[in-house]
Amino acid sequence: MVARKTPSEAVTGQAPVKNSNAEIREDLSGELLGIIKDLAVEVRPNLRRGLEVELDSDLDTDIGLDSLARAELVLRLDRAFKARLPERLIAEAATPRDLLEAVAAATPRDELGRHRGAKRKAP
Repeated sequence: MVARKTPSEAVTGQAPVKNSNAEIREDLSGELLGIIKDLAVEVRPNLRRGLEVELDSDLDTDIGLDSLARAELVLRLDRAFKARLPERLIAEAATPRDLLEAVAAATPRDELGRHRGAKRKAP
């Protein structure tokens, strides 16, 4: 099956820029759910078959992530999204939707580093 190009793609040869929050969140949620599922299968290989991870799945009861797995998950999300997520997410996030909200609101690491560097150089 060949993917159809949008009118703007056909003219410019480039995919349209995603500019709405809904489009950006949809992309984020797909990647986030994939990261969560990969970790869940690593932690509990017997879950490989039939594991469905949705935005409103419970991280503990539906997905089976204990506190150590949640800590690893927050680290993976930090790396994947180049964001600095608060450590409190390990205990407070109940669903992938909670994590998505935190990722969407997180400060990018490079931006954070720029602010820190500026403060260190000030007299």
